[in-house]
Amino acid sequence: DFHQSGKERRLSRETELAIYRIAQEALSNIVHHAKAKHADVRIDFDKEIKLEVTDDGVGFSVPKSPTDFAPSGHFGLLGMGERADLIGARLEVQSEAGRGTRLSVRLAVPSDKSKKGK
Repeated sequence: DFHQSGKERRLSRETELAIYRIAQEALSNIVHHAKAKHADVRIDFDKEIKLEVTDDGVGFSVPKSPTDFAPSGHFGLLGMGERADLIGARLEVQSEAGRGTRLSVRLAVPSDKSKKGK
């Protein structure tokens, strides 16, 4: 399912592409690894932009540090974290065996007033 809330706004090309690629990788992981029956993609436009991808799949043990994603075989998650860092966003991954996964990306966006001064 897909849900959108808030007033949609355009972002820089690099930011839009990074958010798209993160969502794409999250959905690919669900298809290839989660054994999920349901997935949900949500994007909220508010004081920050929040992308959230959830599933009801098998879940996994989330490493304590993002740098531990690659050694534990989670290269897609490592790439999502790097993309988030490049645009100044924060990636959070919550998962538990048998309880699915929730991935969220939060990006603070400048207010319209601060854009006018530039």
